Amino acid sequence: MNRSAPARYRKGAPDRPADQAQPCPRADQHARFRRRRNEPVFLGAEPNEIDAGSVAFTERIRLARELMGELTDEQRRVATTYESLVDPAMPEGRVHPGDERYLAGAFQDNRVIPYEGVRVAGLSQRAQELIWQLIAQYQYVGILPEGPARARMREIRAHLADTWFSWIGGHGPEDPFCFRVQSPVIIAELDHHCGVFLTNDTPQPFHIHTVMRTPNGNDYGRALVHQWQCTKGKTPRSRP
Repeated sequence: MNRSAPARYRKGAPDRPADQAQPCPRADQHARFRRRRNEPVFLGAEPNEIDAGSVAFTERIRLARELMGELTDEQRRVATTYESLVDPAMPEGRVHPGDERYLAGAFQDNRVIPYEGVRVAGLSQRAQELIWQLIAQYQYVGILPEGPARARMREIRAHLADTWFSWIGGHGPEDPFCFRVQSPVIIAELDHHCGVFLTNDTPQPFHIHTVMRTPNGNDYGRALVHQWQCTKGKTPRSRP
């Protein structure tokens, strides 16, 4: 299990250099930027059940728990960076006062987040498929139209060799947890939180935060804008 916390985990971590002005890509690189981008996306619920009885994020939670059940004991051990959402092994600064355990929250544009957990390419075919189904929940459910969502999923699946899955907390049917799926082109996180409107002072499954980002310079479609500037002969600029 990971017991260290690089400085980049802590509040105020710097943006990576890719967020600054970059040279124009070669002509054969332009196509990779021709994608619609909606990231960053934050969705949350407290409580996660409405009067009509619907429960928010049910499928994401179900898929995540099924995925953990699909892993071998050793894979589960490697994937689990901390055994509890409030773990005494966590170093100072690992739990943010607002974001709690997830790392790609507000004011973390293009943050450098070290890979953690288990490499998805080493998991069973069923576990890999659960990963793609889990990520698809972040793409299809009210975020992207069908065509752009399919294109985005092809891009994400193409990075299987560099996709990682990490977990914090228990994996029983009622346990609160936090997970992250991360690759060079996607960060998808879900975290169970303490109460804000409700009174629970420990993380509970009925208060959920989810976040999705495109790392390496393409949050807000910055790489798409960069590509457009290059094709129009404009000088790419860093963000203000």
